[in-house]
Amino acid sequence: MKIQSLFFFVIVVALVLGASSADARIGETLEECQKRYGPVIRSTHLETEFTRNNVAVRVKFFRGKVSEIRYTNSEAPFNDKEVHELLRVNHPYYDEKSGIEPWVLERSTGGIQSFKGTHIEATHIKTYRSSSLLIKASNDYFKDDLSGIKGF
Repeated sequence: MKIQSLFFFVIVVALVLGASSADARIGETLEECQKRYGPVIRSTHLETEFTRNNVAVRVKFFRGKVSEIRYTNSEAPFNDKEVHELLRVNHPYYDEKSGIEPWVLERSTGGIQSFKGTHIEATHIKTYRSSSLLIKASNDYFKDDLSGIKGF
């Protein structure tokens, strides 16, 4: 069991360190995602999917930038360290040097955790066999991009 946990931790670390651990995934372009995760596996008008190290990575774009990303591991749940690392690298305002934790755990009940950060939120759903982490940027994150759209 410990070997399996270590294996999946290594997978997530490999995902996270794919390009540069300081780069945020929210806000990246399709080209940056392809460089990080490899070729597109599937794409619809709603989302684009990649797979890396047995973890499905599904992204949604707003005006050419990632606005939502979902990591899904159907083989084993992400552990707390893996969730923390994925949250850390996806926070647009994370500064590694400051040491300030940009995420706040808002709620944790029955395998579901809700996190909140500046202009961003996340939900981690964990079962005994799988795990899914959804990270979404709020409209405030794209405030500059929204300024020309009526109603925003």
